[in-house]
Amino acid sequence: MSSYLLRRAPAAARAFSTSSPRTLARISIIGNLGEAPELQTTSNGQEIVKYVVASNSGPASNRHTSWFHVTKFLDAERKGKDFFLGLQKGCVSWLESELLSVFSPLFLALESKGKSGVF
Repeated sequence: MSSYLLRRAPAAARAFSTSSPRTLARISIIGNLGEAPELQTTSNGQEIVKYVVASNSGPASNRHTSWFHVTKFLDAERKGKDFFLGLQKGCVSWLESELLSVFSPLFLALESKGKSGVF
């Protein structure tokens, strides 16, 4: 009886190769603004703020910079518009968002050349 109590069920391992693919993920980017944010209007009148974040990685002797082009869609109340437009180039930024996987022709062309990026 005591040997039965000491036995444990084997831990269930998740098989990633059999998991269903997800098209949505979370992303966090910490870096510096490459340029001051820019206000633009889409063809249907929606206001957007576009900016670029540069994030560095690697040791000081071998730094690598990744550039992220970000678009913020402003809601009807235009919350955050003045805040974003007041930021200056070089300002430290921390971005958290949901990332949608989209395989565009540009993405596939870059991937075939060994390059990748977030658009």
